[in-house]
Amino acid sequence: MASSELKRQGSDPSDRSDSKRSRLSESASGPQPPVGKPANKQDLTAEQVEALCKAHPLEQLEELDDLSNLAAWNTTYVPFYRAVCTEVFDTDDIILKPNNAHATLIHMCWNLGHLNGLIEIMKRELEKQRKASEAKAKVVLRPLATPYVKHAWNTPYIGDASGLLWQAIQGMSARKNSDTYGNFCAIIQGSGTGKSRMVDQLAKTVFTIPAVFREQADSSGFPRADTFDTNGRLLERFIVSEHDTQTTALDLHRRHLLFLLKALSQAGDWIRKEKETHPNKTTGEIALCWHEWLGGPTTKNRRDFYKEVTNDSVLPNFTDVMDEDEDILAGK
Repeated sequence: MASSELKRQGSDPSDRSDSKRSRLSESASGPQPPVGKPANKQDLTAEQVEALCKAHPLEQLEELDDLSNLAAWNTTYVPFYRAVCTEVFDTDDIILKPNNAHATLIHMCWNLGHLNGLIEIMKRELEKQRKASEAKAKVVLRPLATPYVKHAWNTPYIGDASGLLWQAIQGMSARKNSDTYGNFCAIIQGSGTGKSRMVDQLAKTVFTIPAVFREQADSSGFPRADTFDTNGRLLERFIVSEHDTQTTALDLHRRHLLFLLKALSQAGDWIRKEKETHPNKTTGEIALCWHEWLGGPTTKNRRDFYKEVTNDSVLPNFTDVMDEDEDILAGK
């Protein structure tokens, strides 16, 4: 962190005189233009600098791996550099990672009363984001022949790959013991070779809760990504991407556990209702009815199902998973 000489004698930025602010600003960036008339958008007047610093008092942070300091970064440092960003660049989308170097720089600029160093960092970050955006725009996706894939999906299934998958699952289940790491497996093969169709075929006889976690940019695959509201929010965003710098691994663990619990609970409610209505149906027939009722990722029933699964309500007869500590979630 910055040395003790950088620490302010008082915590109130109003202690500094306007003359000191003006001198510091002029010494850092040369003579200032008339108040209120910056030479260009990336020049701030002494008056603007003073107003920004007064509006966002900062205390010098210690190591940012301390959670309390990370919270201070988000509640004080982030609003300050976003305010500067808006004044200079007309946007607050420039993201600075919460690290010790950035914390030192921001506090030093605020403490000394000139923002040139911070603005230079912002320029570089903005240029990085611009280049990344341009590079992403140049990526040419090579979509599959989607109409043909959709048609093929609905044609009669050929072969017994789904039966072999079920045999493999049963075999793994029969061999499981206390040393088993997890009850899951991966199906790995090239795009368009029938992995999803095989699982979908198995779901007609074995009760399955399907979920497609595609990213927004993935327009080449089929079936399409699952969503969980009418605005088309991707299920992938809920599971993986919707977090910020304060999100911990434990937070994600809780979210994933709640997702699985609610998915099983919702499916269990559907099964009970189906059995009450059709008590003579076999397990396989119930699986097929569920498959037909749920439909594909773009259907209303499937979207509504995941809308219920992703809401924040507490499951009946369960404690609030989001309040459980790490040892309980780990089964200790």
